[in-house]
Amino acid sequence: MRTIFRGLAMPQHGYMRKHEYQPAWRGLLTGAMSAFLLLLMAADGKAESRLNLPQVTAEARLKVEARSQLESMVDKWISDATQAIAPEAWRPLLEAVPELRNGCREMLSDFEPMTKVGRDFSVRVLHAEHVGEERSAILAFRCSVHIPDVTAYDERPAVLLLNKGASVLKLLPLAEDCKNCADLYQVGYTQRFATGGGYLAELNVEHSTDNPCCDGGDSNSGNKLLLVAVPEGAIVLAFEKDTDDTSADDENGDGQTVCKSEISYERDGKGDLRAIIARTSCSENGKFVPPVRTSRFEWNAGEKRFLERSVRSAGVS
Repeated sequence: MRTIFRGLAMPQHGYMRKHEYQPAWRGLLTGAMSAFLLLLMAADGKAESRLNLPQVTAEARLKVEARSQLESMVDKWISDATQAIAPEAWRPLLEAVPELRNGCREMLSDFEPMTKVGRDFSVRVLHAEHVGEERSAILAFRCSVHIPDVTAYDERPAVLLLNKGASVLKLLPLAEDCKNCADLYQVGYTQRFATGGGYLAELNVEHSTDNPCCDGGDSNSGNKLLLVAVPEGAIVLAFEKDTDDTSADDENGDGQTVCKSEISYERDGKGDLRAIIARTSCSENGKFVPPVRTSRFEWNAGEKRFLERSVRSAGVS
């Protein structure tokens, strides 16, 4: 069981870095966004405390008047991915996700009686496409919490769809919702796979329990591989690719178990992605531990997702 730390933690991983504030690049918002966020939070009432952003499955239809600005945002990102999102585009996006906005206000609020806590709620573009009259983007909503000497941030992915009929934003959860769980997530785009009606976006999701809320005890981190179907806005595959688990033991010493996967891709005759194969090996305290586990995830047209079809284990001589 983890203990809530009532002092100021000094984290070791990339999720929280000493004196680090994230720059406004690749669509990450700062500055004017903070004032807008404060106005929204003031209207939301008193906050309860939680350790990370909520995990939300939701679909929001965006205001008609925001459409042209959102289309411009997507087109500008495609031409220059370093451009920051204009206020006219990010305001309707932040307004459309009250669950995440309120969750950011609640995140690590237990620190506030002891020290000044600053928060930024922002959105960045991970990937965008414009095909015919339809535009799509993979977004990451981020809550940054600034405590003296520490900046902690947590992200959730979303799919933005812009077409003739409507402008829709779909939020995607990364796990079960848990107010008392310390896990923090960072979302990155890896690659795309073409499909008959759109594409699959592969995301790499880093996660860690290295949270300033908690001091000492066991720690867990890793990387998830996600495949998101666009324009459906649905996760069609999610599995733990890499893990790094450390257990604290004052008597016998700390222990570390690390598992890493080699990923390969299999395509059909049309070039569409048919299967993903993960070959996973583990070590304990730096020493290899057999077996090597091979998992195969195959596309199921009826289920419209990838299903684990076979698992093989092999020792190493």
